[in-house]
Amino acid sequence: MKCSVCGSEVADGLKFCPQCGAPLAAASAETPAAPAQPYTPVYQGGGAPAPAPVYAPVYGAPPTQPVYQPSYMGDENVTQKMKARQGEKAADAGVVSTGAFFWLTVLYAIPVIGFIAVLVMSFSGRNKSLKNFAKSRLIMLLIGLAVVIIGGILMWIFKDQIIAAMGLTWEDIAAAFGTT
Repeated sequence: MKCSVCGSEVADGLKFCPQCGAPLAAASAETPAAPAQPYTPVYQGGGAPAPAPVYAPVYGAPPTQPVYQPSYMGDENVTQKMKARQGEKAADAGVVSTGAFFWLTVLYAIPVIGFIAVLVMSFSGRNKSLKNFAKSRLIMLLIGLAVVIIGGILMWIFKDQIIAAMGLTWEDIAAAFGTT
């Protein structure tokens, strides 16, 4: 027997061609083909399968969360006092302009008046930013004063060595100032 598709010689009794895999005509003639029907799967329990569930977002109001309210919230006097304090804090921590910092720096640079202004602003200022700025200037003044005092003490201790290192004597210095 010959394959109708590829033409190769096929042994009798085979249903498919060993070369191309096509169904052989003789095998088809022996077993009549059943009419084509759509495949219907059979499920356990019988019947058709349940439709696949469709998952869609469910929108609704979110659950409400409990809100903590302190016990004093119902008292109007306490609430008004708290609001007044918050207003005071906001006024104390107000924004300070660059010009204010510039002119305060000029004021603090004046020898005696600046020191008095630094002391007043450091301890009695209302605005926290200006108060902190005055405190920083006060700290700088105290550091400068400490450096000058330590330098003066060191100069007094090592005065003879400094004069000798400059190649002078005490008489030369006294003559320079006009005292003999």
